[in-house]
Amino acid sequence: MIERYFEFQERHKKIILALIILVTVFFAYHASQIKIDANYSELIDSVKGDLQYEGGTGTFDATKFSFPSKKEVDLDSIINTPIPKDFSAEAEHVYPKRIKQVGADEPVHSNLVVLVDSPNLLTPVFLTTLQIVMENMQNQTDVISISSLFSMYTVQKKGSRLVIVPLSPHKGDQPWTDAEALEFRKRLAADGIVKENLISNDLDAIMFSFKISSIGDARLQELVQQLKPLQDLGATISVTGGTPIQLAMFKYLQHDLGVLLAFCFLMILLVYYLSFKAKRSMLLPLSLSIISIIWTIGTMQLLGYSITLMNVITPCMVMTLGSSYAIHMLSEYYTEVLGGKGCVSVPCVASRISSTIVLAAVTTVMGFLALLISDTDEMKQFGIAVSLGIVYCAFLSLTYLPILLSSMRIPPQSQQESYENGFFTRIIKKLAVAVVEKWWKLCLVLVLIVVGFGLTYAKVSVNSNYMSYFPSDDPVYKSSKSLAMRIGGDTSPQIIKLTAPKGSTRFFEDAKNLKEVENFQNQIMKSPDVRQILSFPGYVSYINKVYSGHDGIPDNPAMINFILRMIELLEKQQGDTASVISSIISDDGNTTELFVRNFDSQAKDLTTIASSTRLKHVIEACLPLLPAGTSVTVSGANVSAMLFSNQLMHDQFLSSLLAYLLVFLVASLAFRSFKMGLYPLVPVGIAIMMNFIFMYILGIPFDMVTICFANVAIGAGVDDSIHFLIHYKENKHLFPSYSEKQTIRYTIETTGRPIALTTLSIVAGMLMLVFGKYVPIRYFGILMSIALFNSMLATLLILPSVLIFIDFLKKKAQRTIG
Repeated sequence: MIERYFEFQERHKKIILALIILVTVFFAYHASQIKIDANYSELIDSVKGDLQYEGGTGTFDATKFSFPSKKEVDLDSIINTPIPKDFSAEAEHVYPKRIKQVGADEPVHSNLVVLVDSPNLLTPVFLTTLQIVMENMQNQTDVISISSLFSMYTVQKKGSRLVIVPLSPHKGDQPWTDAEALEFRKRLAADGIVKENLISNDLDAIMFSFKISSIGDARLQELVQQLKPLQDLGATISVTGGTPIQLAMFKYLQHDLGVLLAFCFLMILLVYYLSFKAKRSMLLPLSLSIISIIWTIGTMQLLGYSITLMNVITPCMVMTLGSSYAIHMLSEYYTEVLGGKGCVSVPCVASRISSTIVLAAVTTVMGFLALLISDTDEMKQFGIAVSLGIVYCAFLSLTYLPILLSSMRIPPQSQQESYENGFFTRIIKKLAVAVVEKWWKLCLVLVLIVVGFGLTYAKVSVNSNYMSYFPSDDPVYKSSKSLAMRIGGDTSPQIIKLTAPKGSTRFFEDAKNLKEVENFQNQIMKSPDVRQILSFPGYVSYINKVYSGHDGIPDNPAMINFILRMIELLEKQQGDTASVISSIISDDGNTTELFVRNFDSQAKDLTTIASSTRLKHVIEACLPLLPAGTSVTVSGANVSAMLFSNQLMHDQFLSSLLAYLLVFLVASLAFRSFKMGLYPLVPVGIAIMMNFIFMYILGIPFDMVTICFANVAIGAGVDDSIHFLIHYKENKHLFPSYSEKQTIRYTIETTGRPIALTTLSIVAGMLMLVFGKYVPIRYFGILMSIALFNSMLATLLILPSVLIFIDFLKKKAQRTIG
């Protein structure tokens, strides 16, 4: 019946080909409309949640804090450093022209962060140039607002009272004077809030933050060009923020989508040619892959999907995985039609290999559809997109490919002789002999792999820090790292929200409670991963020092109330730049927030999951220092990244488990045997265990891309074992007189070549991912290549050994019973 279906196809091949072309044109139009979405931060933020604790319980253990003392900066020396002559008010210097206010009328979409680093930062010439440059930036059409030291206020003591004055003593458009520069230096050194927040502790690096409209890369470069006068003065400029990061991601996604796909095409073409030494064996699968990719991307667009960091490898996955079905068809074609081994027509060949292709496609799709249980939409979309691509490849392999093969003349016999007696075939035959002779040694290898997996499984790290996905030489990554190293860590702080017990009145304005919060904060500050904490106790202590000359929380309630009023005045004066001030204490005094700026002190890098986890442990250890009954909520981008990492691991475990179950059920139904349903899981299980071992040894972490390798390995790697077991079962039926070893040897000889070819074509395609710009995509290519190669070896070496071992146990049991 199946053969009649393929005969029907052959009779109506023109109509079927015309329909395939029309469908391809339809999908090609929609594929051209698909968008690239480079906003990875939204993916992290999609995992909602925070950390909840209760403070004031348990006992604080000071022995847990063995952190080295932080290096102090000699601010007195900095204040008294003479101004260089070339940068003094008397120096001759041509300043940049001022740009007139244009005004911005577009909605805010992102931000731009600029770090200016120079040992001559606080000199008249540099400050004048810096202020003009920042005003010119402010006056750009795309810039909505700017947050900088020039718009901030500070607290000073005049006589017996406190006054609020601008942090910058300079007024008007005239150049800065030496006196103004020196006064600015003193105010910055005295202000305990701005250091490690908007200016480095050594007063050599200053940060500006811009709210800007949506812009492209060319416009970003025009804005950055406004900073050139600062570079001309010898300053190092670092530009980062949401806009540069997103534009860089967009650029890399475009690169990876095009370049990786081209590399995959070339490598698979090479594998096809070396495998069959025939042009048709290159061009037919290539055209099949192109059509499948067009259909897949077109369907993604119709489903409302975009090209993201998660699914940018979908076209490569479809092409490399789908190519295996074409190899199965071509291998059967060369073996049967040219070899005269039963089938003399393409419909007969297609009907013989159809069960292998269909079962392999179904099990592969099951592996990817297991990603649907993920809580992350992008992972679900990736699973659906690749599953559809696999279905398209299988469908075209059973329609488009047989039709074209039947329309071509039969290849010369020399190609068949090269296929049957080539070097590759001779290697497979020798391998078959070695397996049946050394099967017990291969079973020992399996035991060692299981032990190695047990020792390394829990030691593979997780990384969801999207900035680490950038190449180490990327300008945006280097700028972001400079910002983290020079000023207060990442721009997105962790927020520790403290809520008073129910029924409290102005709880955090009480001196006793405030001192306990300050002690809690001071202990957290000992962590080398913490650069600065902005908080209500910090402001109170700072203003108290300005007024009385002493750090710490005053005991006098009236003094605390007075300082609170001063903080409110600061907030009103600073306007838009006072967002943090407005959050540090609630109007009723029962809620306060601590803004913790941190980075990775060990890796000397941006905040990582490891550093966030360390900080989490520090916060947990310090909870007993808080007032009893205090509710603690820890949130922020770093917490979201930790939760996202936990979600990734949870999804990885459940989806892999489900993939195993689905593949087992499909194989059991296909073979009508639960025992046969278990066998396909052996090679992919070995491949996945080997990958955990390699990830641990090579230091490759789980992330948004590599987290899917197990599902891909299960779905793609099981094809080899399915192919092997189908022929193994057929040979058991065709040659009942064969012993188990003879059957397995013959099965390896007949299936080894197509299994090895399909795997090598996929591995060759996957290895092209190492040319990707994103580190996780490179890792994914390496992991998948290793997993699929190991799956092939396990199918041809260890699975046959397991079958021989089971037969050995069965015969031994029969002898014992007999």
